[in-house]
This record gives sequence, structure tokens and C-alpha cells, in this order.
Amino acid sequence: MLKVLIVDDKEENIYLMQALLEYNDFQTILAMNGDEALKVLRGDIPDLIISDILMPVMDGFTLCRECKKDDRLKHIPFFFYTATYTDSRDEEYALNLGADRFILKPQEPDDFLLIINDYFATAKKNETTLKEVTQVSEVIVLKEYNEVLVRKIEDKMLQSEKAEKELRVYATLLENEITERKKAEEGNKKLIADLENLTNSVKELSSARDLDSILKIVRISIHDLIGADGSAFIMRDGDFCFYADGDIIANQWIGKRIPLNNSISGWTMLNKQPAIIEDIYTDPRVNSGLYEFTTVKSLVMIPLNMQEPIGAIGNYWSEKHIPSTIEIQLLQTLADSTFRAIENVRLYQELEKRVEARTLELEMANKELEAFSYSVSHDLRTPLRHISGFINIFLGLKASQLTDEELECLNNVTNSVDDMGKLIEALLSFSRLTRTELQKSQIDTIQLLQSGLQLFEEEIRTRSIEIKIDLLQSTFGDFQLMSQVWTNLISNAIKYTGKSGKPLIEIGSYTESDETVFFIKDNGVGFNMKYVDKLFGVFQRLHKLRDFEGIGIGLANVNRIITRHGGRCWAEGEVDNGATFYFSLPENKPQ
Repeated sequence: MLKVLIVDDKEENIYLMQALLEYNDFQTILAMNGDEALKVLRGDIPDLIISDILMPVMDGFTLCRECKKDDRLKHIPFFFYTATYTDSRDEEYALNLGADRFILKPQEPDDFLLIINDYFATAKKNETTLKEVTQVSEVIVLKEYNEVLVRKIEDKMLQSEKAEKELRVYATLLENEITERKKAEEGNKKLIADLENLTNSVKELSSARDLDSILKIVRISIHDLIGADGSAFIMRDGDFCFYADGDIIANQWIGKRIPLNNSISGWTMLNKQPAIIEDIYTDPRVNSGLYEFTTVKSLVMIPLNMQEPIGAIGNYWSEKHIPSTIEIQLLQTLADSTFRAIENVRLYQELEKRVEARTLELEMANKELEAFSYSVSHDLRTPLRHISGFINIFLGLKASQLTDEELECLNNVTNSVDDMGKLIEALLSFSRLTRTELQKSQIDTIQLLQSGLQLFEEEIRTRSIEIKIDLLQSTFGDFQLMSQVWTNLISNAIKYTGKSGKPLIEIGSYTESDETVFFIKDNGVGFNMKYVDKLFGVFQRLHKLRDFEGIGIGLANVNRIITRHGGRCWAEGEVDNGATFYFSLPENKPQ
């Protein structure tokens, strides 16, 4: 059965893909973005990766690059499945990164499966070897991220070249050809400067996260591009429009809603085209009364989104002025980029609201669950004490009258009550871990470890357990809780080496990216990696109680403590060949 890693930030896409593949006997693992996929790939190697491109945190292009740079991962077939990047140049870029297929959404299920099956059939038949991947520079990645912008700029450059040719033809008709050529060269320099300015502005717009930032970027860019004396943002609201921001319109416009058919901005939105007005007092499209208390003489109104305008950008001059064709094109490009930036802000804000709402729901659910666990645990103690108490009273009165079999039954009940009490106490301890506020400080890990080993000093000496300690980084965390982590891990290692002839426990740490990883390794009974997902669950056991005592709460406590510190836990093991438990913590810095 082939295993497929599906990477997509839309849950509905993941659901449909998972349903299709699993129905056709594929095994699936899931990730919501590139960063999450890399974390999955650290412990689980699939036979195929199918990834979207446009995702938060890390996109598909970056994920592909990271995989192809990793010797463990570069052999895995990588399919892009996208509805956003549809240009042939996008496909060329993806294949240059090392992708094996570039598939456009949507595909019919049978067609999609055929692509996958054909690939593996061809690979098996031809015994396909891993293709060499040329690493793409960060400059190219940035170019692809701003693909729409770059293509528009290329169009403008072509128009610029056309304008330059026309200018040269016109210059030949003039008496002073040399002078006119100099003027043309100056014009081209300005155009190049304007294009650089536009490129920088669109880059800034792509990273803007609120409307105020967008308005500020556009105001500055308009002044630099065309030298307008002022500008304004007018937004659409149904059949009306309203002044949202600007630096020249009279104050009485602020908050005022004007019918679309009674303003030049409305005309621009309704007709889905720019309005170029040399004289606002002679053009019948302009309600000149709206400009009575301003210095405006000329204006250009550019729609935000030519297909379905959501507003317009007004550009004003206090003297009569007609912008050039190139300037109008530059303004329209800026307006198109502004529209996309506004839509991105709306999407970003909507996503933030969803995340906040979901986080609140999860927090409330966790609090309710913890309160329930705590209450149930407390309420269960009373009947257990009654059972134990009455049995002890009964035994005190009637023990001499009972048979050995009857005494054994009562002792079994008493032992079961004791075990239940331990489970309840463990559950209470687990519940308290979430409610306890972290008291972080600088921690000497060596000192903390030595304190933990002292608790088991007699057993270590009696069983001649060899302890090897490598370099251990200091940490920043809650001393009491981190002490509990080490105590649990040491206890596990000692317990599960109980059947080893020469028990050995190794402890160390290393730095990886922006986190410190600690590990404790033993040569004990190990475990089957098939059940590794159960290791850190509450009351989960991978060994029989008669072989190794315990209630299955220790590793769950470790996982919760480390998670609260911003880290993660994982483990590796092999039956009868020992196990290694890892946990990571963020860089050793006070928060």
C-alpha cells in the first residue's frame, strides 16, 4: 500500500483528496502547510508528496526546495496540485525545483488517479533514477512570489519600448534631433525609476496587514509616480460610495455617502474604466459642486479592480493637467495591486478571527475537560475510601472466620481499590499540570539531572546500571516541572532495562535550528514503532502490567509539560533493542 503525504491549507481540499486516495487503497498522512509537512517528514517517510503551492507559513515551492535539498527526502516523488499557479512559466519553475508532476486543479478523480498510477508504473518499468535538481536562488523565488506584478511590469516595459520607438520617430521630424533624443532618454530614465518605485510599492503592499498601511503606501507611491498634488481613496458601498482617506478633499466629505450616479468616482466604478478629467468644471461627468471648497482643477479616477470595482483611487492637480498614457498605466497597475492587497487584508483578518474563535473554543473545551476530570477524580475518592474502610473493618471482625479463598478475594478487592486510588491521583496530577502557572528561570540541566538520578541511587548501584552523560545545555523553564520530566524519563529507562544483562542509559543534548533537543537512550526491552503514537497518551501502555508495573501517566505528563514550554516530544525504539526518548525546548532565552 503506497503512503501519500497530502499538503494543503484548506481542510475541504485535504478531505476530498484523503477520501479519494484512501478509497483507492492508498494510505495518507496530512499537513496544513510546508512547515508542518517537514515536521511530519522527520518521522514518517511517504512514497509520494502531493502539495498545494499557495499556503501560509511555508508554501509549496519552498517545501519542494527543502525536500530536494535533504538526502533523506529528495528521492520522494513530488507532485504539485494547484489552482492558483496556472501559467506555463509556473510549471517550468516547479519542474526546475525538482517536482515530478505539475497538475492543475480541478481534475476528475479517475484522471487524477491515472496520473499517479502512470507515474509509478513508468518509474517501476524504467527503473527511474532520481533526477538532478538545480537549486533555485532566493531571487528567483521572490520573482515567482510576485509573479503577477513582474508580468505586468514586463508588459509596461514592452509599452515603454514602443513609446521609445515612437519618440525616436517623432524626434527625427524635429530640427534639433540631438536635443530631442536627450529628452527621450530623460523620459526613459524617469520611466525606469517609476517602474522601480512601482515594484517596491507592490512589494510593500503584498506584506501590508491593515488598511491604514495600504493607504499610506499608495499615497506616497502616487506622489512619486505622477507628481499629483493630492490623492483620495473612495470605497463602494452598494449603490453609494464614500470618502475613506485622502489629503486634499474637503472635510465635509468625511463619512458622507454619495450616490454612484452623482460622482466621478461612481462613474468610474459603474463603467469599469479610468476617468481622465482635464477640467472638472467643463466635464459633464463631474459634480463640480463637490469640489467647491477645494483647489482641484484636474483629476484622474482609477478603479480598484477593473472587472468588479470595489472603489477608486482619485488623483488630483491644482493646475490643469493631463497625465501621459504611461502614467495612467502605472496608476492602473498600482490600483490592481492595491485591490489585491485589500483583499489579502480582508482574508487575513477573516483568518485571524477564525483562529481567535477556534482558539477560544479550544481553550473553553480544555477548561471544561480539566474541571470535569478534577471534579470526577475528587468525587471518586470518597467511595473508594468507604470500600477500603469497610473491608478493613470487616477483616478485623471476621478474618478468623473466613476461608483462605474468601480472604484472597477481599485482598484482591483491597488491592484493586489501591490501584484505583493511584489512577485517580495520577489523573489529578495530570489535570494540575495545565492549571499550574509556569515559573520560568535559568536551569542548570546537569544539576537537575543529578538530583533526579539520586532518587534511584540505590537501584542504580544494586543493578550496576551504567549511566553515560554527554554535554547538556542549560535551559530556561519551570524548575519543578522540568524536574518532573527528567524524573519520569529516568524512571522509565531504569524500569525497562530491568531484564538487560548489562543495563546502559545514555543522556545528552544537541542544538537543531532554533531549539535544543535532549535525549535519554536505554538498551532495554524497547517497543514496536507501530504503536509509537500511543506512547504519550494518558493511561496508554505498550507492555503488560505483570511484566512492568505502572499506570501509564508518566509520559503523558512529560508531553504536557514540554508542550507548555513550547517544545515537542517524540521517541524511537525497537523491540528488545532499547528505546530513545527525545524532547525539544526553544532556544535558551528568557521570554
